[in-house]
Amino acid sequence: MALGPKAIRAILRMKTEAHDAEIKGLIEAAKIDLKLAGVEVNSGKLYETAVAFYCKANFGWLEPEVAAHWEARYEKLKATMQHSTEYGPIKAEPRG
Repeated sequence: MALGPKAIRAILRMKTEAHDAEIKGLIEAAKIDLKLAGVEVNSGKLYETAVAFYCKANFGWLEPEVAAHWEARYEKLKATMQHSTEYGPIKAEPRG
């Protein structure tokens, strides 16, 4: 899945491009949040899933419980990625 508005629209089950500006902003916010959390690898299915969860959590649902559900899923996945050697900070090569 490419991390563009079209892919996120499909995940949100939307057909119109009317909210693309908001979706683009959410994608960028997700990437920044993951980076600030120490997630250094910005590709792959797990990363894309985290971005999708973030977008679903923050899109502007009328039902707070829907947003809370996706926020919890995002936070859990982000925590998993933070503690993963695959997605965590790049380790420095030893000098010598």
